Amino acid sequence: MILERRAYDMKPGTLPAFWQAQRDYNASGVYADILAAHNLAYLATVAGPAEQLIELHRYESLDQWKACAERAYAHINPEYFTLARPLILRQESGFFLSPPIPELTPRWAGGRLAVPEGLSAAGVDPASVYVVETVVDLRPDGPPVYWPALRELVSAAPELATHHLVLMLNSIVGRLHRAVHYRWFVSVREVEEFRHRCAEAAAWQRFTRAYRDFVVSEHTSLQRVAPLKVLRALFERPGEL
Repeated sequence: MILERRAYDMKPGTLPAFWQAQRDYNASGVYADILAAHNLAYLATVAGPAEQLIELHRYESLDQWKACAERAYAHINPEYFTLARPLILRQESGFFLSPPIPELTPRWAGGRLAVPEGLSAAGVDPASVYVVETVVDLRPDGPPVYWPALRELVSAAPELATHHLVLMLNSIVGRLHRAVHYRWFVSVREVEEFRHRCAEAAAWQRFTRAYRDFVVSEHTSLQRVAPLKVLRALFERPGEL
């Protein structure tokens, strides 16, 4: 499975217009079918890089990605691009694999990625979910240290390593030596409580000590899930898109 991450820097104040464009042009038809099959989530940053939008998609291969892109461009109303593209200042795209750690790979259910563990049981409206994205950019010699350190964390403290995990990504195209983590939370307070637990845990301290000298940069963003069901398939139960 190939995972695609797109990061858009939007013009200030244009996100409502972007969501409306999705409602007007992409909520039904061929592109909506492509989104239902391959989109995982659209995430809007509320704390972190200002006016940023993240898209996550999954494909069986790069050939499937290419076929979907060609099909989408053949069917999307050109008026959509005329409206949406001027809202965007910059785009960065990359392709990723799941990490080389079985416990951190996505779970499948009925031919699609499963809703993040615990989300359905919590009875939370997906539209109200917070997502924390952590991007770790490593030196070229960093991945051989980072992933074994993370594997050790999974063994020593699985309740921290897998807590509310949505996805974890390992870059193969685009910015290399990059790891991206996504976790869901029901409130900002819950985010802070988890960060405090990690900071106090000996296993987490060992993990950060192991890789910190190999980091180029590391940043965290607080995000909200898209207001349209078709743009948040990973957070919706099957049959509710």
